[in-house]
Amino acid sequence: MKRLIADKGLSFMSPSALLEDVGFREGRLSLTMQRVIVTSVLLALGILMPLLAHLFGTGRALLPMHAALMIGSCVLPLSYALFLALSIPLLNHLFTGMPILFPALPVVIFEFSVYVVIIRYCYGVLRCNIFLSLIVAQLLGRLAAALLLWSFSILWHTEFIGISAYFLHLLSDFLPGIALQLLIAPIAVGCSKLWWKDSR
Repeated sequence: MKRLIADKGLSFMSPSALLEDVGFREGRLSLTMQRVIVTSVLLALGILMPLLAHLFGTGRALLPMHAALMIGSCVLPLSYALFLALSIPLLNHLFTGMPILFPALPVVIFEFSVYVVIIRYCYGVLRCNIFLSLIVAQLLGRLAAALLLWSFSILWHTEFIGISAYFLHLLSDFLPGIALQLLIAPIAVGCSKLWWKDSR
């Protein structure tokens, strides 16, 4: 059979070679496949959690989009985490209309991207404590959002309460969500490390 296929100029791949080609090796997942699975799960959570939050009336206070991104920023490479930073707000806008198209959507995407870069640098490169990395990312991400909104207000001549006031608003109004992220993300990251280890 193999010879007949080869004579006709067709390539033959055994079932084991086919599994290895798509990411399975000796019953285990390749690193790329693991990352794709984790990214997909976090993307789904980033869409599902806001829907549940609004369904139960908790709304924005718990920052339902943020948790999946924070976890992904800790366990995934920069490119995968930036994909989440773009996809989670964009898909939420397409499915629910929130965040609104302008100015909220570009501000949230920019804020999420800053989270990713800061966490990857602090936690991934500098090997800082995960709590410190998350807190620094929260502060700088919100500052970046305030600066971008201030820039929009100058370009389109709209009212803006001020960078410091908006920054404090983002911190004070969302303290429950920030606290929840500091609780959930380290636990999820610890569990994911065990999964990475067992899957290799």
